[in-house]
Formats: sequence, C-alpha cells, structure tokens
Amino acid sequence: MQQICGIMVTMTTYGTWLRGDQRGWVDEGRILPAVPELESADRARMKHPVFVFHADDWFEIGTAIGESLTRPC
Repeated sequence: MQQICGIMVTMTTYGTWLRGDQRGWVDEGRILPAVPELESADRARMKHPVFVFHADDWFEIGTAIGESLTRPC
C-alpha cells in the first residue's frame, strides 16, 4: 500500500462564497459563471453575518485538522 504524502483541504466559511459569486461557483460538480442576481438573492436570505476566521486562529485550525487526519480509524 502506498503512503499518502499530502492532503489538500479547502473550505469556505458561512457567506464567503455564495452561489453566483463573481469568482465562479460550483453546482453538482459543474463550474458556473458569475450570476450577480443569484448572489444578491442568496446574500439577502442569510440569517447570520458572514463568518471569517481571524489570522490568529489559522494555526490552531490547521493543527486540529492535522490531528484529525492522524487519529486511527
């Protein structure tokens, strides 16, 4: 069995990448172009403010992810 030499983890937080976003967005595995009206509609439906991790928290978050990947199944 081969060893895993790396894992890439990507994620967004609440409200930071909505459907219709100008950077493009994904639906059912397809990359779709910007749709400003859709993004605005989704933003208007948000029930909470946008959440962004503070830079001071990044190391702790990375450590938690790393630890979760090294625990036995």
